Amino acid sequence: MKQYFIVIGMAVIMLTAHAQKRTLSLDDCLRMALADNLSLRSGRIAVQRAVDLQGTSFDLDPTSITLAQDPTSGGSPDNAVTVSQNFSLPIVYSRKRRQLKAETQVERNALELTAAEVRREVTLAYQQLVYEHERSVLLHQQDSLYANFRRVALAQNRVGETGRLELINADRLVSENRMAVKKVERDYQVAQLQLMQWLNTDLPIVPADSSLCPLQASFASRYDGTTTPQALYGESKIKASEAALKSVKSEALPTVSLAASTQLVIKGFNPYDIDRSAFDKGNFMGFEVGLNIPLAFGAQRGRVRAAKRDVEMARVDHERQMQTQAATYLVKLNEYDKAKELLDYYDKEAVARADEMRRISQTSYENGAIGYLELMQNMQNYVDTHLARAEAVRDYNKAVTELNYLLGR
Repeated sequence: MKQYFIVIGMAVIMLTAHAQKRTLSLDDCLRMALADNLSLRSGRIAVQRAVDLQGTSFDLDPTSITLAQDPTSGGSPDNAVTVSQNFSLPIVYSRKRRQLKAETQVERNALELTAAEVRREVTLAYQQLVYEHERSVLLHQQDSLYANFRRVALAQNRVGETGRLELINADRLVSENRMAVKKVERDYQVAQLQLMQWLNTDLPIVPADSSLCPLQASFASRYDGTTTPQALYGESKIKASEAALKSVKSEALPTVSLAASTQLVIKGFNPYDIDRSAFDKGNFMGFEVGLNIPLAFGAQRGRVRAAKRDVEMARVDHERQMQTQAATYLVKLNEYDKAKELLDYYDKEAVARADEMRRISQTSYENGAIGYLELMQNMQNYVDTHLARAEAVRDYNKAVTELNYLLGR
């Protein structure tokens, strides 16, 4: 009875999991990933954080309020409340704001670059899932063929029409194909989990496409990546480092200090009994205007030199990235040409030949022109050709996807 309930429970779980699966197209997956992917969520938060930091560009020093009481002095500024404030020159705040805006643009371009990477990875993961599904369908078809072959070989062996060797061969084909079916099912699950991770979902994804279709694309022989997310990100980092350099240079400018004071005599605080009464015409009012000029420039020069190095590094990193992109483009273009040539072979010759071989073999077997063993060999060639064609489409689409990513499409 206990085992009965366990079996029922497992069946309910499997049915529930199956009911919760989502069938999505590639466009559905891309929309879902762009909305829910965790890397993109983090990138959007980083952009908002950079926008928030723009409000710190006008950052004043704390206002100083001082109360001074001199018990030996009368109505003088030594007995006063003073309010003072230090200011930087307007150009300092302006440059700081431009720096923060440039850093915000870096975060925006980083988000666009992450989005391009997510689109590429989701496309590749979806195509891999469809590929594994197509392989599974073909291998299950082949499993049925091998099972029929084994039944015929077993029946013929019982009546002495065939040898033990043919039955052993039939058993081998059945066993090997079923191992291949189990492997492709595991590969399908792995591809499914990878796609789920990019989409940030716990529900298994079932592809809406039952087989891969070649992507339509055309590519130039020369790489132009000036408007790609990678290029824009590198350029924004250069601009941000240049803005930071100007901001650091402005730190060497003098600052302005303003102070205003008013006489305030605390009558209860007079330990020497000195007449500290104010003049009859009112309390003294005073102000101070100062200019704070930095005299030691060693630390400032070091900060400026370091900021210049940041600009140099940003430019070198951008140049290196563009060189890498151009070299990668040529490599991927070569892979695309090879994949397209192979796919054209299957679509123009191999698949049609395999389909025709299958048709002729079935007709010949029904007419008694060939035996079951020869029929099985021809059917195996048919399945192998379609498996190879599916792999060729997968490799071709992968090359197209990689090139589209490099071109910012």
